[in-house]
Amino acid sequence: MSFLGKLFGKKPPAAPAAVGDPAKDPNMIQVFDAYGRPMFISKETWRTTVLPGALKKDWSNPDALCSLIIQSLRDGFVGEVVDAARQLQRIDPNAERGVTVLANVYLQTKHIKEAGAVLTEFVQKHGETGSVVTNLAKVHSARGETTLADSTLWHALELDPNQDNGLLWFAALARERSGETGWLEALRRAAALPGSWRAKLWLARDALEKKDTESAMAFYRQVLEQVEPAPADVLMQISGDLGNNGQLPMIITLVAPQFRPADHGLAVGNNLIKAYVDLNRDAEAALLLDSLYDQKRPDWRPHLEFWEKELDNRKQRFGTISPNVKLTFELLPLDGVVWAREKENLLRLLPAKSPVAPRIGIVAPSVTFPAAQRSDQVTVQRENREGIFSRSVCLYLAEQVHLRTTARGVALFTCVAGRSGFVLAGQAYSNDNAVKLAGDGTDACRLIVNAHIDASEPEWSITLTILRVSDGAVVRTLSAAPLH
Repeated sequence: MSFLGKLFGKKPPAAPAAVGDPAKDPNMIQVFDAYGRPMFISKETWRTTVLPGALKKDWSNPDALCSLIIQSLRDGFVGEVVDAARQLQRIDPNAERGVTVLANVYLQTKHIKEAGAVLTEFVQKHGETGSVVTNLAKVHSARGETTLADSTLWHALELDPNQDNGLLWFAALARERSGETGWLEALRRAAALPGSWRAKLWLARDALEKKDTESAMAFYRQVLEQVEPAPADVLMQISGDLGNNGQLPMIITLVAPQFRPADHGLAVGNNLIKAYVDLNRDAEAALLLDSLYDQKRPDWRPHLEFWEKELDNRKQRFGTISPNVKLTFELLPLDGVVWAREKENLLRLLPAKSPVAPRIGIVAPSVTFPAAQRSDQVTVQRENREGIFSRSVCLYLAEQVHLRTTARGVALFTCVAGRSGFVLAGQAYSNDNAVKLAGDGTDACRLIVNAHIDASEPEWSITLTILRVSDGAVVRTLSAAPLH
């Protein structure tokens, strides 16, 4: 089994829910504000306050109104959208969509007669379609007219054998009556209809589960030849079934060439990234991840961040560094104001510095951690708040020196040669070692600020030791608390 287990066809695993986590509360709904930030409101608030306004806003927009009605049905707000469904039928240029949505709302609210009436009226005006006739079969079923419902449903498949709703209902009825044999026979019968391809997806799944990979691949290739471009749900089912049956290379072969982020979205992208990662093709996974980020979908972000962290973990090989590994450190100096780098053409906004202006170096502060977090071992880990604060302080002080004095402020960071990321020292630098970071020649710093943060207590403190590089003398020591 892969390092993440079987994720295909499912969302990436989320962190364990905290007590009172609204995401796990069935009475809460996730929404996004104007800035794309997720938030939760109660279903009752949504029903009484948000939904009416949203319906009013989209009342004359058939696409938006349809999406809102369908989402409301999924959330259990059926009675609240009856009038909206009637409005959709009146204004929708896609008459088939409008009538099927209204018929489903009527069926869910037990208005069976009304559902039958609007569907029959559609057929009289526009003729039969697979979706509309499938819904007529639902009306017959709701009335207890089993034989008529069965014949109507089969006729709907003759009209359109690839409608997901009708096909799966047809096969499910066969399973109820004749078990797995009936299920497969129903799928084979539907697959034999002219133009049929969706039933082959389910026959391919059965073949995979029976270890008949050759038959499954044949079914998939037939489907992809018949449907171009492939819809998202098709690629989702192919990639999910292949992944759950260990056929990772075939996901890349069949699905990757078809994948378009804007069209196929997170669900298919997740399965492709999973396959790339399990096949140790991290570079391709990272490119695909970037293409999904480019879609700017705030609802995708938690899942994309999951994969970003996994790829980072694999690249950085987080964990304890073996004592046998020899690390070489190097200095990364950032001269001046970071946000005014010359490539941004912002230096012209700042006062010009003399060519002989002295440099004052700010060493990124070391940190004393709480006792429970201290270790004598060198580790590679994801940045923590102490590391972020250390670098922020260093950049801020260097910027202030640069802006408020005639000197040049230089932020001094230490890195491990050949690796990305910064070094965060777990104990204070000696003054002698801090002075060694001053550099040499004309770029040498005249003063060094050796900074240290004490984060061992809930309220942090910081000490700044200003050192003269020429002789290592302490010019001044400053301290401040609390910081946190």
